[in-house]
Amino acid sequence: MCVPDLHATADRIQAAWQMGRSCRLVARGFRARVIWAARLVDAGMLHPEAAMRIAAEAESLALAFAPLPMPQR
Repeated sequence: MCVPDLHATADRIQAAWQMGRSCRLVARGFRARVIWAARLVDAGMLHPEAAMRIAAEAESLALAFAPLPMPQR
C-alpha cells in the first residue's frame, strides 16, 4: 500500500511543476527522491513509514519554491 502512495506523491509533485506551481528544477529533484524512496521500500532497505515521511517532506519543499520566469525566445 505504501508504494502506490509514494507514486501518487511523485505524480502530485510532477503536476505542480507542469501547472507552474513549483520550480521545475527543484520539483524534478524531489520527485526523483520520492521515486528512489519507493525503490528502497521495494528492496526492503527502507521502512515504508520512513519513506512516507520522506515523500511528505519532498512534496512540501517542492511546493515551497516558486517557479522562475521562463526566458522569451
